[in-house]
Amino acid sequence: MLKTGIIRDDRYMDHQTDEGHPENARRLKAIYEMLDGDDMLGHFTEISPKLAEDEQTLLIHSPEYLKKITATKDRDHCALTPDTHTCAASYDTALLAVGGLFQAISAEKLITR
Repeated sequence: MLKTGIIRDDRYMDHQTDEGHPENARRLKAIYEMLDGDDMLGHFTEISPKLAEDEQTLLIHSPEYLKKITATKDRDHCALTPDTHTCAASYDTALLAVGGLFQAISAEKLITR
């Protein structure tokens, strides 16, 4: 039986947002708790992310955008838009998210061979 791949890493919770923002560590923690429930055991294959390389990120985003995001690395707070804010860990968390996607693509290729 094929299982759904889940890209999972506790480091994703390092991206801290304002208390009222819908994308926050509490939401991800609740999702992880659901995935750890007895009724979910055995239904998923966990895929560990790796930090993405710039070349991978540039397949989707422009060099200007990557430069803008890279400038937020290790800065306590940056407001990219009125709704999008970063913390010191957001840059590395974003690289994990991109790298996780590539890990999932690679895992899918292994399964379908």
